[in-house]
Amino acid sequence: MTNEFEYSRSGGGICIEKYVGDQEAVIIPSEIEGMPVKAIGDRAFEYCEGLTNVTIPDSVIEIGAGSFAGCTRLINVDIPNSVTVIVGGTFEGCTALTDINIPASVVSIGYQTFAGCTSLTSINLPDSVTEIGWGAFCSCEGLTDTNIPNSVKVIGTGTFSDCTGLTSINLPDALIEIGDRAFAFCERLIDINIPDSVTEIGDHAFMFCEGLTSVNLSNSLTEIRGGTFRGCEGLTRIDIPDSVKYIEAFAFKGCTALVDVSVPDSAIISSAAFEDCPNIRLRRR
Repeated sequence: MTNEFEYSRSGGGICIEKYVGDQEAVIIPSEIEGMPVKAIGDRAFEYCEGLTNVTIPDSVIEIGAGSFAGCTRLINVDIPNSVTVIVGGTFEGCTALTDINIPASVVSIGYQTFAGCTSLTSINLPDSVTEIGWGAFCSCEGLTDTNIPNSVKVIGTGTFSDCTGLTSINLPDALIEIGDRAFAFCERLIDINIPDSVTEIGDHAFMFCEGLTSVNLSNSLTEIRGGTFRGCEGLTRIDIPDSVKYIEAFAFKGCTALVDVSVPDSAIISSAAFEDCPNIRLRRR
């Protein structure tokens, strides 16, 4: 029923500005007044707490910021192949969302798109995705694993922070940068293999990953930034690659089980890099 939608006309199509109905399952029409529905506007369905399912037609090419944010009963959404960008906060706080189909047309996932979707258990990103915005999956507490495609070059700030159920992550061989706090507080993450393509790991990237026991660092890193592995209490040993020239303050602060650290002779180590690591034994090579 088109009377459940407030809409505007723009660029030869219709933009859904606001949903004013009260249905649990909503089918967005592909046409209104003979014009194609091309966009879902910013916050159009925000806080529609009774909404459980939504069907988006293939005519839609744009889904606005925060368009389904706070829809706490929303379980399933199929995003059509016509959509190329999922912008910021689109599904933020959709705590019942268990499944999301991201089509191969999508190239970018915006900031905090799925933040706080606590019922999501896995996410499959298509090879078309090249950019993941900051905090895109932060606080997805039910997320246990995810595969990041080779098309992704940068994992942004806080992308997977506070994903407390995350146990494994496969980083692509083409990845260049891991942002600040990208995996901070992922307390069940067990091991991480950072490919040699990675040249930069941001501050506090793996901070308080308390279950982390194994780390393989990229041979292309030149520094280990402040707080990168701070509070990783399960980490017992680490080999610093020859490419690393500097280890910043607090890089391994509070890694209380850390015993064996192999460091190249050429690396400069801050006096506070291993603060509160009572059992540490540094081996220069």
